[in-house]
Amino acid sequence: MGQGTVESRTAVRAWPFGRRRAVVHGTWTLARALASMGRPDSGSYQLDARLVRPVELPAAILVRVWAQPAGQRLQVLDAQGARTHVDALLSAVA
Repeated sequence: MGQGTVESRTAVRAWPFGRRRAVVHGTWTLARALASMGRPDSGSYQLDARLVRPVELPAAILVRVWAQPAGQRLQVLDAQGARTHVDALLSAVA
């Protein structure tokens, strides 16, 4: 493969899938957002996640986490908070 950044080479590979730029896979985005939450208390957890759209690079994102009766809700949004990339719920298993 010739010269160029990893991002530019990845973007070329993204074109056949309808993407103009390189993308970050949804599972990587979810894992990174979960890591930013910090380690949960001991015990078992269930993760229900919906991968809505990939993050095109380069990008700034917003990670929101808040408590709900069922567990902790996590969302990954674009920098303006208008478009959802990942929506997840982390809940304790009894």
